Amino acid sequence: MPDGDHTAAVSPGPGRQSSPRRGYGRPAVLFLGLLLFWLALAGGYGVPQIASGTVVAGLVTAFWAKQLQSGPAEADVPVLQLVFQPRFFVYVARMLVEIVKANWAVALIVLNPKMPISPQFVIVRTKLKHNLTRVIYANSITLTPGTISVSLEGDTIIVHALTGAAAEGVGNWPVENRVKGLEQAWGR
Repeated sequence: MPDGDHTAAVSPGPGRQSSPRRGYGRPAVLFLGLLLFWLALAGGYGVPQIASGTVVAGLVTAFWAKQLQSGPAEADVPVLQLVFQPRFFVYVARMLVEIVKANWAVALIVLNPKMPISPQFVIVRTKLKHNLTRVIYANSITLTPGTISVSLEGDTIIVHALTGAAAEGVGNWPVENRVKGLEQAWGR
């Protein structure tokens, strides 16, 4: 067994067959989430909307539940494990605060008759180790007004910032620590 690997194979014993553990909780959460999303977009709660939403959510769950739980082949952290982490809610709360702050800053720029912008590119090196958490971080940068992640290769993110202050802020952004906390909570 390699030094970093702490897993061990367990034999089911003589005469017993091992069976994979079936978890129906996550597909059920996926189904309900998709159905609620469908109903929110449908704009009504009549029988046709509920019936069509149930069919669509059921089909998506049936075809994609396993893929969404394990993530795409190149992802090294299961996607749905993210939502089931308590630290995920801390990350979401922090993102909401950062989005409001960035919206306020961009609104002040837009309302200023001199338009004090100084667009620039900045290269950010992230300390995140997994591809999925790097993508989450790059998307977090893009979600905040005034910054856009242009490229993500390895641990390097190229960000376009609307102002010099936004460019400086990306370098030591506290959201990266929240995403790092998620990465550590997965224990991978």
